Amino acid sequence: MVSWVKYLSAFVVVCVLSGFMAALAVYFKPHKDTRDAKADFVFTTDGFAADVTGKDTAYTNKYIGKIVELSGKLGSITRDSVQSTLVFSTENYDISGTLDETSMRSAGSMKAGDAVRLKCICTGIEPAEDPFPGVIQMNRCAITEK
Repeated sequence: MVSWVKYLSAFVVVCVLSGFMAALAVYFKPHKDTRDAKADFVFTTDGFAADVTGKDTAYTNKYIGKIVELSGKLGSITRDSVQSTLVFSTENYDISGTLDETSMRSAGSMKAGDAVRLKCICTGIEPAEDPFPGVIQMNRCAITEK
């Protein structure tokens, strides 16, 4: 009976260590660099908003987690000590993109009305509800051209 407990204890220790190692590997995995990655979709801001307008969730889910390259005129920019967020306003949607750390430095001179090209990871699309526009959330945006 002692050998049975010894083997079970060893098995539990191996499982716990394996789980801990897997968690560390996932935690320290580097994020995808959107600046150098190939875009899955390329749109103007108006074209992207028009493409998702009136479509069902199954259609718009194809963009979630994908890299989308957007170009258009900047509607507004908000800056704080932690992040900068660019907002493009279209007829039916507001496209909101949070900049990555390297692009935050180059966004210092940007202002509303500037033409901007971004590569972002699409993280969510909320449909429009009258009278409010929908919101397309983008994350880890990299400025590729000002």
